Amino acid sequence: MKKIIKTLSGSACVFSLIYYLFIGYFYFTIPENFISYENEEFSINQISVLSATYTQKSIRADNDLSETKKVSVKLLGVFPIKEATVNLTDSKTVNVGGTPFGIKFLTKGVLVTSLSSVTTEKGLISPAENAGIIAGDLILSIGGKAVSNNDDVVSAVNSSAGNPLEIELIREDKNMSLSVSPALTLDGSYKIGIWVKDSAAGIGTLTFALPNQKIFAGLGHPICDSGSGEIMSILSGEITSAEIFGVNKGKVGTPGELKGKLSGADIGSLKLNCECGVYGELFSEIKGEEIELGFKQTITLGEAQIITTVDSEGPKLYNICIEKINLSDDSMTKNMVIRITDPNLLDKTGGIVQGMSGSPIIQNGRLIGAVTHVFVNDPTRGYGIFAENMLSTAQSVRELKEAS
Repeated sequence: MKKIIKTLSGSACVFSLIYYLFIGYFYFTIPENFISYENEEFSINQISVLSATYTQKSIRADNDLSETKKVSVKLLGVFPIKEATVNLTDSKTVNVGGTPFGIKFLTKGVLVTSLSSVTTEKGLISPAENAGIIAGDLILSIGGKAVSNNDDVVSAVNSSAGNPLEIELIREDKNMSLSVSPALTLDGSYKIGIWVKDSAAGIGTLTFALPNQKIFAGLGHPICDSGSGEIMSILSGEITSAEIFGVNKGKVGTPGELKGKLSGADIGSLKLNCECGVYGELFSEIKGEEIELGFKQTITLGEAQIITTVDSEGPKLYNICIEKINLSDDSMTKNMVIRITDPNLLDKTGGIVQGMSGSPIIQNGRLIGAVTHVFVNDPTRGYGIFAENMLSTAQSVRELKEAS
């Protein structure tokens, strides 16, 4: 009898452990907030063992009086996991892109890309390093003078006559002030030993525009400095039309790249470079088809399509497979793992290549996301961002425009 009780107790402990592991996994997997259409039944399509039931309705405190509901998420319809908030909205549509565009912008301040030593009568010295400056710092002013390019830096340092200069900078979103003492070099000039970047240019893919509002979203990831990895802060910028004339195919260990050039006049102004991509204002409406947005819980594993431009024939639909969906809030951009399955696209590019970032992802006639990154060791696969993350950022840019 004691053996039976001991066996049953052991089994109960194992069952409890497995149960709480499952509950814990789903608790951290399921986000706190969702968005859903008012006339659409809410469900989390990716996880068949979960059910979601509305438990409460309320009115939001903001001016648009849109509704929110509480939803109870349960395992197998029995075991409670968590309660989440669902923000109800009416139909959200966008003009879908898939066209290449050129990006040109000046940074706010100058970005430190690397440090160096300078040669003086006493030998090599690195004033910037001694002062605590590091690669990735965004320098706003030197000696009280605003700097926006390399010439500004040279002028401010040279006029110091070797006296200490106060440097105002931003590091990891925090404002800092450091003091640096320029060194007199053998050529008679003063230097502090930094290399800086003040501009950037490249080609990406436009994801969508807000209908009748001329606000665009593209890339799905930020433009970062290649050395430090820091997001480059925009002072001013433009987007132009772009022409794709070839492809360097992707290979294992070597990402491919679209070969193109900026063409024609500017078609819009760049307002924001952030974690979820680049955003700004178009000078005229784009011609993309107006389609409905799909929210993260409606996405399913399996077949989907991307719209992208890889040659002079313009944007086309290509088949992909969605292999993984990350619902949790731990990433704004790496929300899906996708794999290119279309033989025509694989033949042309080898998979995902640089320049395809921002290519819209379509499933069941809805825009659900955009391509963001390629896996270096498998160019047929990469990451995608949820379309709703890009939409919320685009709407914030629109609100700033309306307030100005």
